[in-house]
Amino acid sequence: MIQASLFQVEAELYRKSFYEFYKGSFSVLEPGVEYIDGWFIKYLCDRLQQECERIIRKERKQKDIIINIPPRTSKSLIISVAFPVWCWLKDSRLKFICASYSSSLSLELSVKSRDLLQSDWLKARFPNLHIKDDSNTKSSFINIDGGQRISTSIEGTLTGKGANFLLVDDPQMPSQAESEAESQNTINWFKGTAYNRLNNEKSDVRIIVQQRLNEKDLTSYLLENSPESYEHICLPVELTDDVKPESLKEFYKDNLLWPDRFDTQIIEQYKKNLGSRKYAGQYLQSPAPADGLLFKRDWFKIIKRSEFDIRFKNKDTPDQDKITWNVIIDPAETEKQNNDPTGILVYCYKGDELYINWIQNVRKDFTNLLKYLREVLPSYLKPESRVMIEGKSSGKSIISQLKLTTNWNVIELQPGRDSKFIRAESITAFAESGKLHLIEGNWNEEYISQLITFPNGKHDELVDCTVYAVKNKSKQIEFFLA
Repeated sequence: MIQASLFQVEAELYRKSFYEFYKGSFSVLEPGVEYIDGWFIKYLCDRLQQECERIIRKERKQKDIIINIPPRTSKSLIISVAFPVWCWLKDSRLKFICASYSSSLSLELSVKSRDLLQSDWLKARFPNLHIKDDSNTKSSFINIDGGQRISTSIEGTLTGKGANFLLVDDPQMPSQAESEAESQNTINWFKGTAYNRLNNEKSDVRIIVQQRLNEKDLTSYLLENSPESYEHICLPVELTDDVKPESLKEFYKDNLLWPDRFDTQIIEQYKKNLGSRKYAGQYLQSPAPADGLLFKRDWFKIIKRSEFDIRFKNKDTPDQDKITWNVIIDPAETEKQNNDPTGILVYCYKGDELYINWIQNVRKDFTNLLKYLREVLPSYLKPESRVMIEGKSSGKSIISQLKLTTNWNVIELQPGRDSKFIRAESITAFAESGKLHLIEGNWNEEYISQLITFPNGKHDELVDCTVYAVKNKSKQIEFFLA
């Protein structure tokens, strides 16, 4: 009798608070594992509870939700496993679609959720919540009141399926973090298969939770293309400017998200074992660390125009006559905004030091690009200057037209068989040596930002241009000549 009364008290507490329910269910979800509480666990539970109660009240949605949080922070247990079960304690008719990057992960989370529903712990406190016997599989189950939880993967189909909650948990595999194709597959799936699966667009909600993998992942796509449609919750393991909402910064203790789980010593081990690129994405929720990925920010030396002029000054020869500017052009596939723009880089050498004078990214159709090049490049060119253009797609046509319509020394380049990453990696020693200089200009930050975010950045045309410029001096560019 006393035990029954205790269960009733707990049941009332758990119905009122998802946070309390999650803590109470943890021993069922992770038997033998010590529960370690964290302020962000309560924050996430309370925020999810608000959405559930709002939907039950049929109130209009303000925004969908994106949650970026490191691995091993119980995000899947909270969102994909426990949350659908708790929602059924509030309204057992609610429907869920739960998706992850693979069918095996999605099924694993579904089974955990089903096991919680069928556990003695839950039955003792909520005896009226049952799964229908004829609708009870690993990938989908329905309770006796019609509430449903469907699991799927990024490759899965959802034809004819609808839900009040679309929960997308880890939409891309961490081991494929650098795969632009996999990121695009995820985006295409979300846009084409998952996005329109809500039963009521006005009130139902999409919740995407993931660790950041690269600057072209689903989070990046959604925040770039529809920032007004998403509430962004970002919880890096260390206190950074990326914490969102900013009010959550005050909860970091000693600049750490969860010092009881990830203290300074453990974080240093992660940094060492993962490397800066993976650590920045998975744990800091920033695909590029502040100092750079393959290229480091402090490798690029900015010098004033006056200092550059002094370096080239010579009592016998006017300055400009001693400088031969060369041009590298990496043509765009098209002028569309989602494609890399055409990259233009103007540079020269003094000894073994590389000086970049000017860069430009332009998105123009073929005719207007040719016009632009003929307008801006003559001020840099002398008869001995070389205008080197990568001969891919539109590049061949640009080369042909410039040879016909100008007297420039136009040269076709080919990238060779190596990947962009390998080609870029081959010039890191040169860049790190401090021999790569940027003449001060309003383009400096744009250039540096693209190089330090490579290979996770949105564009890489200036990386390609830089590779060609470095190889030109070392004579290795001869391997690239068409």
